[in-house]
Amino acid sequence: MRMSMNSNRFVKLLAISAVIYLSGVSIGLGANVEIMPVSEIKPGMTGTCLTALEGFEPEELHIEILGVIPGINPQSNRIMFLGTCERFKRFGVLAGMSGSPCYIDGKLIGALAYGGVAEKEPIGGITPIEEMLTVLNAPSTGRSRRASGGFVAAQAAGLEPYLDNCGRFRLPLKLTPPPMFCQMAPELEVSSHAAASNSLLSNFAGAKLSPLPLSLVSSAGGMNGLLNGFGPVSVQSSSAKAIEIDPDRLRPGCPLGEAIVTGDFDISAMGTLTYRDGDTILAYGHPSSGAGSVSYPMCSGAIITGFPSYQSNYKISCASRPIGVITQDRYPAVAGKIGVKPDMLPADVWLNDALTGKSRKLHFDIIRDRFYAPFMLALVAAYSVDTFQFGSGEMAIDWEITANIENHPPVALRDSYSAYQGDLMRSFLYSLWAPFVAIIDNGFEDVRVEGVQMRLKVRQLVDMANISSLSIDKKRLRPGESLRLDVGILPFEQKETIQSFRLPIPKACDSGGAELLVFGADSYQMWEHMRAKGKFEPKSFGDVADMLSEAPSHRQLIVVLARRSRTRMLGREVLRQLPGSADAILSSGTTVGTQSEARFEVLEKWVFDTDFNLNGQQKLTVNIKPRKY
Repeated sequence: MRMSMNSNRFVKLLAISAVIYLSGVSIGLGANVEIMPVSEIKPGMTGTCLTALEGFEPEELHIEILGVIPGINPQSNRIMFLGTCERFKRFGVLAGMSGSPCYIDGKLIGALAYGGVAEKEPIGGITPIEEMLTVLNAPSTGRSRRASGGFVAAQAAGLEPYLDNCGRFRLPLKLTPPPMFCQMAPELEVSSHAAASNSLLSNFAGAKLSPLPLSLVSSAGGMNGLLNGFGPVSVQSSSAKAIEIDPDRLRPGCPLGEAIVTGDFDISAMGTLTYRDGDTILAYGHPSSGAGSVSYPMCSGAIITGFPSYQSNYKISCASRPIGVITQDRYPAVAGKIGVKPDMLPADVWLNDALTGKSRKLHFDIIRDRFYAPFMLALVAAYSVDTFQFGSGEMAIDWEITANIENHPPVALRDSYSAYQGDLMRSFLYSLWAPFVAIIDNGFEDVRVEGVQMRLKVRQLVDMANISSLSIDKKRLRPGESLRLDVGILPFEQKETIQSFRLPIPKACDSGGAELLVFGADSYQMWEHMRAKGKFEPKSFGDVADMLSEAPSHRQLIVVLARRSRTRMLGREVLRQLPGSADAILSSGTTVGTQSEARFEVLEKWVFDTDFNLNGQQKLTVNIKPRKY
């Protein structure tokens, strides 16, 4: 949902930010705070909850304990409360309150972590601080978590390449949207038994509370148009740039979150700080995405206001620049270190408008994670184009992308996309998302991407075209001779044009019938998969990189002279027809490497660049006469 803030509120936010950064007043940070165990908490006790509802500083809200719900998980309890002050009754329990510390008699009992949208009264659930503190002892692996498992998982599941709804060739990868802070924790339900034995809970029998989502905020207006359908909904921040927060000012109840993207626009997920001991923090009272040992950029921010509604309640906020690192993301909290410099993935986007000649460069730093990074790389590219051309009407985009990989050669991606209706930017996003998943979440190796450079050329036009007809000047010819190929190309809403090409027949070509096939990129990839399935079954990251770099562009016309014949494959390589002795050795199983068969022998292949995004295929037969000696 996009929210427009009035100018007075924006000025007020800037003033708040300035006070946050410049003020040097000493405050308590929560170290050595006294803790009240769950065993001492009784229904009817009253306490306070600290959370920021405007600006940076937390304010004190009042709560009444309704009871303790035992056994939500083995050896795990939750504390239910009712908000009793006017502020709680006005705003309810908001997304972004996750982690708000709760106290009884000045003793920390835990973090507000659960809420219910449909509840008429501000009831919520608290994760005990005793359970949250166990996260500080969790092991740190320093490795990126596995996501979908890449090609290894796809092959194990029997997935194969396919054409999507737009007719685009797609690799057999699970393009699962990243778990955008949909919490990996069980619901909290007031059972009839619990209500019957507790008069304070009796009015809430059957109530279900869910882990509160973090408040996803972005300085990019219109981000929801791209995110629609992927799950998360962002709230537009009123600040175009990340604000400055002095980390020495950070204390329990202040905003705390994760910086997913920073740079020329930012995307952050905001919650609340629960506990601080020196530079060590705990927050949320539930996982963020349940990734375990992580290295996520930590940020703070300032709250503009809370937004209560019957559909979703959330805080509207602005995020700060990274101030540390989230190191643990597991049940039932996140933990991190303030002052540690986060390791982010740098990405540069160069945009060129082919019509006006205008260009611009944008820079982003992106969270390093095998779930988030591929999607966010595609998202920043799509949103960059969206801001340049508004993402509507006719569109053609050409791209050249280089991903620099530590201890590997760079991976180069080149392609094009054009469309005239539908959700253009989302389709473009998918076209980039898949290769980034293939690289970062390849399934073979935890590669480190040192940086990504994306050069995008944008045209406000449709240049799609179908391969509509095919003719040749002769159907019988000898090796070493050439033929003229005339290809009919039918552009969108235009008349057919004929493009001619001269094709020399290889001198070593044996006599006999052959097929002359003409393809656009998608049809060629599907034919190539049918011909030599093993080419799309990589066995290493090097195979993945080769497969991506070899993929044709949609602006290319691919012509293949082929003959039906079963030929051997070794790994991804299709072998030429072999003498009987060599074929016998391969058949014996004594060779090293994965073997398979190809259904066609490619006698020659020609690739021509065109001015169109080509679709379709056509086929003719030719006869190769015996060589002249």
